[in-house]
Amino acid sequence: MNISEDIIELDAEIQNRLNIEAKALTKEKYLYERKGPWPQPSPEHPLGEAPAVLHLPKKEKSKWRWNIGLRYFRNMITYWPVALAYTFKNPTIDKVSDEEFNYIMTEESYSKFLHTCIDKDKRDAFAEYMTDENGEYFIIDLTLIKHIIPLKDMYASPTVALFKTNPKNKKKEVVAILMLFNGLVLSPNDGKAWELAKYYTLQGATYKLVLSEHALLHFPFDCINAISKTTLPKDSLLFKLMNPHFEFTLALNISVLESPNSPIENHQFMPYSALVGKPEGFRNMLVSGYKGIEGNSCYPLYQYTLSPRKIHSDYGIFLQEYFDTFLRFVTKVVKKIPVEEYAQIKLWARHISKWIPEFPDEIEICDEKVLARAVTKVIWDVSIAHAADHYNYSTIKINKVPLRLRVKPPQSKKCDFEQKDLGKFVDIFKYKMIQKLFFKPTNVTLLKNTQYNFNSSELVTLNQEFLSDLRQTEQKLLNRGIKNFIPLDQISRSIQY
Repeated sequence: MNISEDIIELDAEIQNRLNIEAKALTKEKYLYERKGPWPQPSPEHPLGEAPAVLHLPKKEKSKWRWNIGLRYFRNMITYWPVALAYTFKNPTIDKVSDEEFNYIMTEESYSKFLHTCIDKDKRDAFAEYMTDENGEYFIIDLTLIKHIIPLKDMYASPTVALFKTNPKNKKKEVVAILMLFNGLVLSPNDGKAWELAKYYTLQGATYKLVLSEHALLHFPFDCINAISKTTLPKDSLLFKLMNPHFEFTLALNISVLESPNSPIENHQFMPYSALVGKPEGFRNMLVSGYKGIEGNSCYPLYQYTLSPRKIHSDYGIFLQEYFDTFLRFVTKVVKKIPVEEYAQIKLWARHISKWIPEFPDEIEICDEKVLARAVTKVIWDVSIAHAADHYNYSTIKINKVPLRLRVKPPQSKKCDFEQKDLGKFVDIFKYKMIQKLFFKPTNVTLLKNTQYNFNSSELVTLNQEFLSDLRQTEQKLLNRGIKNFIPLDQISRSIQY
């Protein structure tokens, strides 16, 4: 049902009722008495990063500190013996076969980077490897690694990897890697230079995941979180539907972006300072993820969409199936929203659309289908999409996806290096620490037992049906032979790490 005409052109009776109700919405009806939180331009890159939410109510900060902040501190002072023991057993970067490389890059969370749209400059560079007119080609473009400013005796280098689908088994196989800093194109026949190019591609993909692609699941949604808490009354149905998925997130994201102890700051005296470069380079990577890279179709300007973008792997099928599960539930709830609440919903959408590109405005949001998809995208993003990235990445052995490399990138097809020289003992130790503190999921509240505090028995039934539907979705994917990229029992309700 499209109720936009009922909302946009309210008759006099309904408008009068809305005016009366609006006057009754005193500040006590809102979570923080309409005193915020509220978005603002990012202080680091006002025109380049997603808007930030910096000024939080004490309750938000306190809740994060006790449930998550203390966990970071506890792990930092207690986990180091475990990290040290791991490093003694696994002190170097592992060898990675072409088969392992293909699996990590095209079947795990890194497969989010696969693109079929290949710009002319890349096609020209790979011309001799793209001779099959009927072949299906993909690239993973890691241009944004150019922003990294490496620390002394460490290296990072942007690459582009070309993959082709094997027509027999439908697997994507790497064909060539372009070293962007010197235009060198390497293939599996190029010995040690090829092996080194793979390591730089694995390193680049890891940084793209952590500091660009995954960041888009975090920071743009802070606007929606803050504006929802400030403009929607606590007893409104839309607020009840979204608020359980906003817990802890604003304070966590502030700590990532603004805390002097953030892993992005990479202070080398910290036991978790595992990154390869200086903080200003990492912030520029965030900008490339949000504002895009002009002339590069793999780095578009961030825009809010009402559906997940296509991912060319089972990982994409997995995420899409859960999105559809959320959408069925949210659509049913949206149909129960009283027409009187749309006055606040229009205001909510108008504010968000001013901050987030392509978020539906106050007119578009009055279409129930648009509202359902807009809300589904929010709660899907901050729960399953976010948690799956963390969980899947944490299952990949850190010795195969290096954060630091200490051998220069290949200058020609003739190069040599010793495996032990790729990294140092301290690199693996710090990597293990940062994985435990910031990358590996540690849940506080879970999606599987979310209760929305609905008032009517009909809505409570929808709540329980949704939780049951989640379990059925997990089983359905397993029955189809799709890898369980994160078990339902491990999916957090909100962004908590």
